[in-house]
Amino acid sequence: MKKLVSILLILFVALSSALIAADTILEYFRTSTSGNSVNLEWKSLNEQNINRYEVERKSSSQSFRWLHTEKSNGNLSSYKYTDNEAFLKEKSSNSTLSKNVYTYRIKIVYNDGSSTYSAESTVTQKLSGIERTWGMIKEMFR
Repeated sequence: MKKLVSILLILFVALSSALIAADTILEYFRTSTSGNSVNLEWKSLNEQNINRYEVERKSSSQSFRWLHTEKSNGNLSSYKYTDNEAFLKEKSSNSTLSKNVYTYRIKIVYNDGSSTYSAESTVTQKLSGIERTWGMIKEMFR
C-alpha cells in the first residue's frame, strides 16, 4: 500500500510540474474582437528548445483546428495574429454560425516534437444584423 501511495505521489508531482512549466512559457495570452476579426497576442518568457507556436480555434460545434504557425523568435518575444475568418461560414456546412463564441489556444511545439498547450481564451462576437447580412453576402461571392 505504501508503494502505491508513493508511486501516485510521484506521478502527481511530475504531472503538476509539467503543467506549471507549460504555463511559465508564456507571460500572457490574450484575445479580443474588433469588427469581424479576432486579435490574438502572446508574449514568451522562455523559448529554450521551442520550435514554433501553432494557433488553434474551436467553436461550440467543432473541435480545435489549426489556424496559423509562428516560428519562435527568442526569449521575451511578442507575437500577434489576426483571425479574419472566425466569423465566416463553417467549411463543413452551408449555414452561418449561429453562436459566435470561439475558444483559442496556443500549441507550443518543442524542437524534439513534443508539445504543450497554453491556457484557453474565449471570445464572443457581437455583430449587428447589418454586419451579419453583409458578411453573408460577401461569403456568397467567394
